[in-house]
Amino acid sequence: MKYIWQMAVAILLIINSQGCKKDGLGSHDSTSGKNSKQNLNPSVGQVRDSSGFFVEVLAKESELFNMHRGPSSFDEPCKLADGEKVLECFIDAEEQTFYAQPFSLHYHIPSSMCAYVSFMPFFFVNHQSKLQTSSLVMYVDKNGTLGIDNNQDGVNDSFDFGCYKEQGVPSCCVGNFLEVKYLWNPGSNSYGEPTTTNISRKMDACLGGPAMKSQPLNELGIPTIEYIWVSGKGISKEYQIETPAKHNVAPAWIANFFDPAQHTATNNLPRAFREDIDVGAGVFEVGHPYYSIGCYDTDLEMVAQINVQLREWNTKSAFEARNTNPTAYDDTGTESDPFSQEPKNDFKDWFDLISDVHPDFSYQD
Repeated sequence: MKYIWQMAVAILLIINSQGCKKDGLGSHDSTSGKNSKQNLNPSVGQVRDSSGFFVEVLAKESELFNMHRGPSSFDEPCKLADGEKVLECFIDAEEQTFYAQPFSLHYHIPSSMCAYVSFMPFFFVNHQSKLQTSSLVMYVDKNGTLGIDNNQDGVNDSFDFGCYKEQGVPSCCVGNFLEVKYLWNPGSNSYGEPTTTNISRKMDACLGGPAMKSQPLNELGIPTIEYIWVSGKGISKEYQIETPAKHNVAPAWIANFFDPAQHTATNNLPRAFREDIDVGAGVFEVGHPYYSIGCYDTDLEMVAQINVQLREWNTKSAFEARNTNPTAYDDTGTESDPFSQEPKNDFKDWFDLISDVHPDFSYQD
């Protein structure tokens, strides 16, 4: 599966074995049958061909996380089966766990499977962006508000610049353009001569998610994929996911689970996750819905892929009973007495955000 924004990706060719430990291309071990830990996954940096293509969670409090293949196969590891090409895996945890507990993903691919490996974390449209290709004209009217005064009578009749505004300023109109601003002059009862400013603005401030911290950004501020040369080596690498608590944001910043049936109007994806760059009138909606690990041949054709979703559970009781009720992750209502004023759902997730119809894609109200 290739994405439209791969055109700007940085291709990382790692061919010097001296860099193996740092980059997860550690020593190659094809004799795991002689290893006393043969029933355990190899550690980060250690490639063991017999272990196959898998992803696992690494955490100090590992019992708080449940990673598995498929939406409800809670006891089956996230490992590609023989002949399988695409696998969707889930990490289940309580919402406070995703908010506060550090963890990482460890992905492992054997030495003979791929020529290149790619890793792309989750990111989303936090605020609507627009590519500004011409001058952006704005007016500060007689009331001191910033907007668009079509008839120049001193009162703005539009405040829609086609992009997200922060404190009234269209901060997510991006690109290289000329900002033209007219100020109302009460003395002449008209607008004075405009001031002009050259603007160069990227859209990274308008996107959210782990990829914004870990990935190279292209000229528009969009995260890009790195392709790593692993032919004959394989890869065993760790990706640390920073806790939302560290940045004072909700778990939705990292927890990317969504139910396609709730987003049929937008191709079974939350609108904020869509991978289009331009959906008309220069408006940007570009995200990546998964934590994706891709395996490619020498011609960069896809061989196999694992996509990972992080799914938060609203209550401890529902999480512990997930084997018998695998769809109770979004348990709502209030807690029991004497805490009946407290909600079970402490953080908004992507189900709560209704991002298909939200006028601004921010996960916060």
